Formats: sequence, C-alpha cells, structure tokens
Amino acid sequence: MPTESLSDIPLGERVTVRHRLADGRASDAVGRITARDRDALTLHTRRGEVHIPLDAVLVHRVVQAVPWRIARFLGRAEVAVLDLGTVLRHADVTTPLLVELERAGTPLFLLTADGEGAATSLAEAGLGVFAQHLLDGDCPAAHAEIEARLARVVGPGLVHFTDERPPSVETAREWGWQARVFTPPD
Repeated sequence: MPTESLSDIPLGERVTVRHRLADGRASDAVGRITARDRDALTLHTRRGEVHIPLDAVLVHRVVQAVPWRIARFLGRAEVAVLDLGTVLRHADVTTPLLVELERAGTPLFLLTADGEGAATSLAEAGLGVFAQHLLDGDCPAAHAEIEARLARVVGPGLVHFTDERPPSVETAREWGWQARVFTPPD
C-alpha cells in the first residue's frame, strides 16, 4: 500500500519521520509540519523546530495527536483549580476544558489574586459564566474556601492545580496540592 507523499500531507498534521543524519545514522522526529518547500520540511517537536531535508527522509507516517496532558490531569481531579490569568491568556483552549469539567461534575475553581477585578476580566473575555468559580487568595485561604463551598473536607492531594508560572505550581505543591505547569495542547 503506497504511503502518502510528504508533499500531500497538510501543514499542521502530526507526523513521525525517520531520516538519515549527516553521519549516516537514522533518527526519528515526531511533530507537526510547520513548513515545507521542495527541498525540506520543518517539524515543531517537543524539543523545538527540526529541519529535515526531504532527500534524507527514509520513511514517514501521519500519527494521531497525543491527548492533552493538562486536560487528562484535571479530568482525574477530585477538585480542579486553574489560575485565572492562565485561563484568560489561553481562553481558546481553556474554555472548552472548563465546560468539559463542569459537564463531568468536577468541582471547578479559578484562582486569582485580583479580587473584584477578576469577575470584570472574565466578563470582558466573554467568560462571565465562570465568575461563580472564582477564588481569591493564596493556597491555604483558597483551600479553606473550597472546603466551605463544597461543605466537606477535601484532602490537599485531591486538588489538582495548573498555572503557566512554575513558581505558582511549586507553591501549590508545597501546600500539598497536585500541581502541573500549564501547557497548551500539542
């Protein structure tokens, strides 16, 4: 069965490409095709951009997208907490995630230090429906508020938190929450 030519695969598709390196060894690259001309293609991989001459390609194939790790992480949560700034900066991918978490019945909270301005920011972004999920404060205060809103004790390890700022993630971990640095889907 003939393989689809690399020139026929649309930009943005995720592929694996085995290619010959300058020293003669073979190497594999997995990523999305971001550029292509008649001599080479560029893949966006987890390790950055990889430029591959087409005459070095040994074999290739289209591969399925990997599941979004943050979505899986929050989907397993007893309680999901996302940083509001991260949600607003990545609204295109976080909005469907918030809707899915609500649909699944996962208690959902948006952590902010902005207090009154947070609801306004959500409304301005067209996300005012999520204002009911706002929490203001640091981890201990937010955790106490989570327990008060849910009217039950919630072990810190049952809370899954994400933020694109590593220091905030580390603070949450120190408090006892499960925490991961936010990364958009691959």
